[in-house]
Amino acid sequence: MKQDETEASSTAEQPKPSEADKLKQEKIKLAKKIGLWGTYAPEKGYRQTNEYQRIKEIDKRLSEISNG
Repeated sequence: MKQDETEASSTAEQPKPSEADKLKQEKIKLAKKIGLWGTYAPEKGYRQTNEYQRIKEIDKRLSEISNG
């Protein structure tokens, strides 16, 4: 098997990320943006940001997914 064929088959076999995985990735991205992830240094007034509001929405949806 050629290397190109091996690479193509290995990428084709990877499952698509679930809704929960996508939400977790989005939450981490948003939390980093407002200083809540990694080195904890939150922006002043971060609770009023759109990013924080979206994080709360994501948390609700993740709870729905995990609890059924």
